[in-house]
Amino acid sequence: MIQPETIIFKAVPLVISVIALCVSFYSVMRALVFSDLSFKRLNRFDLNKTLLDIDAKLVDYPEIWAIFDYHPLSKTKSSEPLTKARREGYIYLCFGLFDGVFDYYENLIKKKSIDEQCWQAWKRSISQFFECSQEARTIWSETRTQEIYPTSFISFVNNLVSEIEKNLAPDTSQK
Repeated sequence: MIQPETIIFKAVPLVISVIALCVSFYSVMRALVFSDLSFKRLNRFDLNKTLLDIDAKLVDYPEIWAIFDYHPLSKTKSSEPLTKARREGYIYLCFGLFDGVFDYYENLIKKKSIDEQCWQAWKRSISQFFECSQEARTIWSETRTQEIYPTSFISFVNNLVSEIEKNLAPDTSQK
């Protein structure tokens, strides 16, 4: 006959093991959630820091402001090769950042509410960049530019630019 004490002595390690397994599982799940949150925050910070680094070029080389159609310097754009190269380089820096932002929000993460809000803000920024810069739209339209980016990003920007150009076109239906 089995003694009740024997059953208890055999059950106690099993119960402790099950409890330890549950605590371990809970700890792993919390660590994964925290890791995901930390990863997203770090990447959002890095994207914003990159934007600030790129925008610092506008302070270092004010003639780059000429790429923006609304800026007073756009009326006196220099055709000097070095100045044109700076403007084009700045535009390509922005394209590279926008490609990274697009990839991050559209391909790398599963978006939660805050991520969706950040992505919408970035899309507005990207749209404003293209809307305010005919020079950027012109450089973007070149084959040599588009062939260095992924097709999904090309489609995204082409759709934005197409919508912008449709909205910027004069309305001839009123005549």
